[in-house]
Amino acid sequence: MTSGAPGGAKTIGLVVAAGAIAFAAGVLAFQFLGRTGPPPATPTPTATSAPASGTAKLDLARPETIVGAYVQPGEPQDATIKLADGKLTFTTAPDQVYPLEPAGERRYKVGSPMPPGYVLSVRPARADDHHFEIVLEKGTTGVVLVPRDAKAPTGAAARGASLVGTYRSLSGGPARAVAFSGGKLVLVQITRPAIVLSETATDTFALGADAKEGQMRVRREGERITGLVIERAGERIELVRADASDSSMSTAELRAKAITALGGEQAIKALSTLTAAISVSTAGKGVTAEGKLYWRAPDHIASELTSTAKAPKGKETPRMRLVLRGSDGMAASGGQAPTRLTREASGMLRAQSPVLLELDWQARYATIAVKQTHKSGADELIAVDKTTTEGVRLTDHYDAKTFLLRRRDVVERAPGSPQASTVTTTYEDYRPVGGVMIPMLRTTRATGALAQQLRLLDVRAGAEIPDATFELK
Repeated sequence: MTSGAPGGAKTIGLVVAAGAIAFAAGVLAFQFLGRTGPPPATPTPTATSAPASGTAKLDLARPETIVGAYVQPGEPQDATIKLADGKLTFTTAPDQVYPLEPAGERRYKVGSPMPPGYVLSVRPARADDHHFEIVLEKGTTGVVLVPRDAKAPTGAAARGASLVGTYRSLSGGPARAVAFSGGKLVLVQITRPAIVLSETATDTFALGADAKEGQMRVRREGERITGLVIERAGERIELVRADASDSSMSTAELRAKAITALGGEQAIKALSTLTAAISVSTAGKGVTAEGKLYWRAPDHIASELTSTAKAPKGKETPRMRLVLRGSDGMAASGGQAPTRLTREASGMLRAQSPVLLELDWQARYATIAVKQTHKSGADELIAVDKTTTEGVRLTDHYDAKTFLLRRRDVVERAPGSPQASTVTTTYEDYRPVGGVMIPMLRTTRATGALAQQLRLLDVRAGAEIPDATFELK
């Protein structure tokens, strides 16, 4: 379901402009300063077991054994391993196909276009009787992929078939999936081994055969499954079914309320430029960069950042510049020659804006679906799934009372990366500038990274900005 606004050059690409500015700075700072947190360690199974009774033992050293589909929670398609002319290939998306080259027993080197260093390992599953799993790893970082059964089981083994599907976290964490693997119903977690689900009561499942890892409860509205609740080791994870929707609000109605909350269509269209000083802070490190941001209607963004860290003797202080003009972009750092951004990379950056392009939903997004209303602390938020015209997937969370954007979850995939991750940005401290509400504080978080905060300072509307500021050079 899609919805849009009236056309016109001013409307297309017009944002709450400060949203564009804040977005450019936050993403720029995030990449410029680096993801300095420790990478997640690849989980190791606690035990292994033989295949389920009556099932022939698998020879994991034979390439044909691992041919098939693998569950990718949160991705629009399964990963696949294929064997043709004696050669294996690994596919994670239609345009992401990698050759697999033998690199030891049950290990394969993942070839170009995968970045160097990735290895695919095949190992028996943990004590869950669902046969085996593969681990795509580089150093201590890895993801676990579980084979999906080609056919769903029948009879008693088919109990739980209605649970099969993808579930997303309302707190911005990784998606999970429920699938059949090796004839067992399993919870697929991507960052750790899959767990067999053992039904202990109606809509209640133990995580693992002995329930030592906790339990999972099913949420329903009537007969319809709407989500899951996972409880283990003092942790509570609430998930909603990806294809579920409990909102009676239409896309057009939500869009109209969001525009009104920002100050109204007339005020937004009246913005011609915005400028701001910015300060970037990294968790535990204080202010790590400062700079300037510029926006000009309809879709020009430029930002400049300088690290606050003292440069080593004989070295220049690190600096970086980013320019986006619609789907065209450029980045330069450390005195190096500018790098032209791909359309996909530009789209990824644009998608990480606070309130970007609220007037041009029809032109900006290929799909829009209003999903669940959910609680986040004391706030009630409305989740909206969107896919941009560049193919970037995101979920926006609007305040159910004010209809201001409070959080954006962007599914981000680095060039050549086999696995996507979710970058979550929250928006706070909205203030009026030029008649439009602008979030002065945004916080960005991603797995394996320290949280970063971007503070807008001295935000001004209507200032003259030289054309050279937006030159792609």
